[in-house]
Amino acid sequence: MFIPPSRAFVTSVLAFATLLACACATVSITYRDPRTFPSRTPDAVTVLSERPQRPHLVIASFWLRTGGQAMTRDELIARIRLEAARLGGEAVFIYAHANAGLLVAPGLLLGASSTAREEQRFADVVVFPEASLNPPGEKH
Repeated sequence: MFIPPSRAFVTSVLAFATLLACACATVSITYRDPRTFPSRTPDAVTVLSERPQRPHLVIASFWLRTGGQAMTRDELIARIRLEAARLGGEAVFIYAHANAGLLVAPGLLLGASSTAREEQRFADVVVFPEASLNPPGEKH
């Protein structure tokens, strides 16, 4: 004997599936300096492939998760630059990344499960003291 699911159950399952399908990138920030720095444009933020050798100050670190959202490498870099610019960074150093498969939706509605890639990036936002921390007109 087949008992059809209730309308509330079907609505709940559809809402949950929609939530999973719309997973968005999230950022978790750890502030390393109590001062605030003026925001910049993302184009003004340099992406570094290695930690800077000249004196620098890490003002924040963050962890970016794509949440299974498909993002190209350029989109990831653009999002990282946007976050660093918002925090006032002159540069951002991406020091680690991770990839993992995520189960996106059980096969309740679609007949099969689907898998998406979760991208994670860990980055330090830096400023250079000789340029950022001296008052205008002061000699270094």
